[in-house]
Amino acid sequence: MQFDTVEQALITEARLPMLTDEQKAVYESVTRNLVDGTSGLHFLDAPAGTGKTFLLEVLLAFVRSRGEVALAVAASGIAATLLPGGQTAHSTFKIPIRAIRSSKDVCAVGAQSKQAAVFRTVRLIVWDEISMTNRKDLEAVDRCLRDVRKQDVPFGGVVFVCAGDFRQLLPVVVHGTRANSVMACVSRSPLWKFFRRHRLTRNIRLLSSSDSATYLRYTELLKQIGSGTIDQDAEEKVSLPAEIIISAEAPLNDLINFVYPSFEASVERDGYFASRAILAPYNDSVDAINETCLGMFPGSLREYRSIDSVADEDAATHFPPELLNQLDAPNFPIHLLRLKVGMPVVLLRNINPPRLCNGTRLIILAMGENVLRCKIAAGQFTGDEILLPRIPLIPSNADLPVSFKRLQFPVKPSFCLTIHKSQGQSLDTVGIDLSVGCFTHGQLYTALSRAKNAANVRVRIPGTRTRNVVFPEVLTED
Repeated sequence: MQFDTVEQALITEARLPMLTDEQKAVYESVTRNLVDGTSGLHFLDAPAGTGKTFLLEVLLAFVRSRGEVALAVAASGIAATLLPGGQTAHSTFKIPIRAIRSSKDVCAVGAQSKQAAVFRTVRLIVWDEISMTNRKDLEAVDRCLRDVRKQDVPFGGVVFVCAGDFRQLLPVVVHGTRANSVMACVSRSPLWKFFRRHRLTRNIRLLSSSDSATYLRYTELLKQIGSGTIDQDAEEKVSLPAEIIISAEAPLNDLINFVYPSFEASVERDGYFASRAILAPYNDSVDAINETCLGMFPGSLREYRSIDSVADEDAATHFPPELLNQLDAPNFPIHLLRLKVGMPVVLLRNINPPRLCNGTRLIILAMGENVLRCKIAAGQFTGDEILLPRIPLIPSNADLPVSFKRLQFPVKPSFCLTIHKSQGQSLDTVGIDLSVGCFTHGQLYTALSRAKNAANVRVRIPGTRTRNVVFPEVLTED
């Protein structure tokens, strides 16, 4: 992607005076490496709402204003859409997608490829939501850059800025134990000792949206939940403020109506769905809530059935289409997709990065037999209209009994998202359904910290206590 140097210089000039002292210290440290031509590895420890994205945008603009190459990547598609020119790390570096990572994994970047040419000239790489990244992926990128740039130093001598918050979600390890999840963190990589740690501590998001008393109370609550220092019982359950609780004994509609108080008017309002979401820890809960929301949403329903077939013809007799229709996998479109015009959906695959990434939220504008007309709901391409066809997809889930192909639109309803899908987003209104509690490190903290305003958070739980899982060993510094 090409950037106008004059425009990027204006962005840098306009935003520099807006940096806090903490942000300015990081900016000066990184730009010193860039101006001096020295390598530098930086880790930006930035809890939710502390202005991390704003600072990363300034660093990217500084490099691009000089006519130099800066790459912006993130662990998730949603986080990538928030950065100018952002793409997922897997898409940019061609990291192999495997359920089980290996220390010998290599990026699929040929020495004579266009991507390799970009890597030889890149001056700055920004990698957001690094806490969600598996260390094997970071190590594969290190090997790739050393090889392509012919420099046997970490990341081939590129100035590298990783940003994230280890209080949030960790890498997903399929069927992994707590120890597996901890060991998958980038902080357990031999490369981590080369990174200089910087901290952002001032919660700008809450400060700009709440009165000072509310800001201080909610900031302290988030801090204690994220660090695991809040009082909890033997079941890891913690108490939440009464004012944000909706009882799980109350109808689910109470939570839905808090987040989406005017479905009828939403079709006419730009940005309505970009600024609000319901979150839940489990896919089953998310699917059930989305189905309820779809029933409440106005308009005519249209159903799309997938065409499923096995990859191995010999297995066709054992797995007829009727059986394949019943198979499901995480981050994979379902057989029977039910849609309405005006509703929000989330993209499940990288289609055309950085514009259309896995995790991009869309609004349905029109529905044809084999194509959907949609509008991008959030991120740097907000408002852009796109045509989305049915595409053939193969699930990567090794637990399925057979490898098969599904022809379907690569989307699913997104009134409700998993907490994992939400990491990286800032929202005005957040509803969290914890009728079934959190199950892994950082989920409660991640969900509660999505809000810009503490008054616009509601949590649906049984009673007044809910589970908060924290792995303290991830939060301790080396």
